[in-house]
Order: sequence, then C-alpha cells, then structure tokens
Amino acid sequence: PSQNSISLKPGWNQISSPVAAGINLATIEASCTILPYKNQKLWAWNATAQVWLKPSKVEPFRGYWIYSAYQCTVPLSGTPAAFSNLQLYNGWNKISASGTFSAIQGTCSGHVTGNWVWNWDKATERWVHPATMQLDKGYWIKVDQNCVLSV
Repeated sequence: PSQNSISLKPGWNQISSPVAAGINLATIEASCTILPYKNQKLWAWNATAQVWLKPSKVEPFRGYWIYSAYQCTVPLSGTPAAFSNLQLYNGWNKISASGTFSAIQGTCSGHVTGNWVWNWDKATERWVHPATMQLDKGYWIKVDQNCVLSV
C-alpha cells in the first residue's frame, strides 16, 4: 500500500496511520465494514499503564487492532507522517515506524528484548519477526527499560 491508502484483510488487522493527521474511525468505516469486539471497533495498547484503550482515531507511530468483515482499502489524503523519535516504556509497546531493525538507534539501542519486533502476518495467520517496518502497520516491541526509539 502507498501513503495514499491502507488495506485491511478480513479478520484482525494491525494498523497505524501513514499520514500525520491520523485517521478517524469514521474515515475507515466509510470504506470498510468494521466489526466490534466487546462493543469497541478500535483497540490500542497503553504501554505506561499496560492496559487496552478504546480510541476513536488512529495516530501515526502507534499500533492498533481493528477487525474488518471484508478486504477493503481506505483512501487517505494529507501530509505523510515523518518518523523521527518515539518514546517506549518498559515492557510491551504497540508501535509503528519506518525502517530496518539493524538501524535501531537512540536510547533503545541494546534494550529491545527477545526477537526484536512481532507482527501478525495475515497471510499465514502466524506471528513473525519482520526485517522492516511500514508506517501503515502496527507492531509489538518489548524493551527492558524506558527509552527513545530512533530508526
């Protein structure tokens, strides 16, 4: 997908916003049939409190879960999000960024635990360790202390 759209497949999707202004849930629902889980259509992880949140907007550099009934494409417009730094907190963080993992810099260098980053691969329905991140996708990353991620 380009910066001009995000694509959802049937079922659970990890997404983020590739545009700086973010994406309102209403914008997604104009193109996709989104099904609720526990009366909520969009889920985000709060890394500081280690709890799930129920947002109404997808912000850049944060990862979100959303459940689509069908394959669909959400057209987007606006200024592309430009990644620079992202505050991470001890434990699991749900993020989005752009870059390769061999290039992780900032105070998070040396503090990412385990197998770098996890992503849900819709095609294989398995958790994978991707070599790169895309701004329209969400990822799990675990760090062993608060730090600032740069890629």
